[in-house]
Amino acid sequence: MANEECRKLFIDKGLTYKDINKEKIEKLKELLEIELFEFGKTNTEIRMELTKAERQRNIKEFNEDGSLHEYFFRIKGTYFSVREAISFNPDGFIGFAGWADSTNVQPMLSAFNKWVSEIC
Repeated sequence: MANEECRKLFIDKGLTYKDINKEKIEKLKELLEIELFEFGKTNTEIRMELTKAERQRNIKEFNEDGSLHEYFFRIKGTYFSVREAISFNPDGFIGFAGWADSTNVQPMLSAFNKWVSEIC
């Protein structure tokens, strides 16, 4: 699966940031943790996990009505301390590990794909 396919799936399911609340973000976090763990079992060169820095940013994550404003999942890995995993940018763009190659981005894409399927 590729980045654009995940973005298209989100749109095709009719989702917007208004449909995403804190509970749904927590579900994505759970799926992302599972996918990163599974990826680490088969890929010995890079191990990745969510980092607490993901929660330490002083940003407006949710609007007053509880809908998503912006959110950034961050991970740490074998050779880096903090990088983007999945980002919900305030302009509506959804990013997937812009630093990663087509192999290392797969846990993020897989988690996102499963998440979209579960919340729709």
